[in-house]
Amino acid sequence: MKRNQDIYNYQVSHIWGHTKNPFFFEAPWNICCTPKLMDPFTGHESKGICPEEYQKIFFAKAYSLYAPFLEDYESVIQDYDMENQIKRYVQSLRGREEERVLNQFERDALSEWESI
Repeated sequence: MKRNQDIYNYQVSHIWGHTKNPFFFEAPWNICCTPKLMDPFTGHESKGICPEEYQKIFFAKAYSLYAPFLEDYESVIQDYDMENQIKRYVQSLRGREEERVLNQFERDALSEWESI
């Protein structure tokens, strides 16, 4: 692996998260280099008006840049009816796994496979 020695004070971030979703984890349209200076505005723990405004602009720009890829993802979600697929799968496990575990799995899976 080659490491660039000329880039400093940047971090690689997932734009929309969903890192447990295989379409999102390494997708070029979900990864960006962000200046560390901007971290207070981009982190999920960021609160307040400034981070809200920055994130709104940031996501709008990212969406405009990657719209064709995001639209492809949305069509896959719709074509394969991912929400119902997940619910049917969880239903098939009822009685074989703890209800608490299944409910948490279902919430997590639906969150990871939701629309942008």
